[in-house]
Amino acid sequence: MRVRTLDDSLHSVGLKPRARSDDGKGGESELDQSVSFHNVEIREYSRKVGDNPSCSSGPPISIGWEYNIERPLSVDEYESDRPMRRSNYQMVIPKSARHEMLTQEWGHSRSELASAVRATIKTKNQRRTTVNNLDTPFSAAEERMEGAKKSLGRLMRLRKRDSHQYDQWKVEAERAKLAIKEENAAWEADLKVKAVANLK
Repeated sequence: MRVRTLDDSLHSVGLKPRARSDDGKGGESELDQSVSFHNVEIREYSRKVGDNPSCSSGPPISIGWEYNIERPLSVDEYESDRPMRRSNYQMVIPKSARHEMLTQEWGHSRSELASAVRATIKTKNQRRTTVNNLDTPFSAAEERMEGAKKSLGRLMRLRKRDSHQYDQWKVEAERAKLAIKEENAAWEADLKVKAVANLK
């Protein structure tokens, strides 16, 4: 089967068989099928300020919706003219190159870049805080608090239908809150004891 565009390929009914043969059991064996490619069309998308917090420093870069379509190339022409494939390390765009690309080539202002950097740093700090809290008693307490909130939400929805069940869940929610407060207090007291011990 030969198609001219990606859209044609996606909407094609199926491959056309070259030949059919009887398998001797009243049926037909697998069809001899083939696929060939026509042209390669390359789209060059615009670039804009991104929001990826994985960016090590400087403004992140992303692609926009606008694009230019270059002239179609045959597969053979594309393969003969394309440069060597770059490694992952070579794909990294330095901070200075990103800054120049966004300001000079795509017209973004310095204030836009600064705002993007601040947003990236904020997201990084939030992620770091989340990771640091994963191994502390507060993480377990927060999970129980979220569970208590969800339970209360269910209680409010069921309150009109079953007042007895509502009362039971309300007691359980209060117990959960009390347990969380006690655990937090114990954890803070333990921190104070360790701090005093370190001072000595």
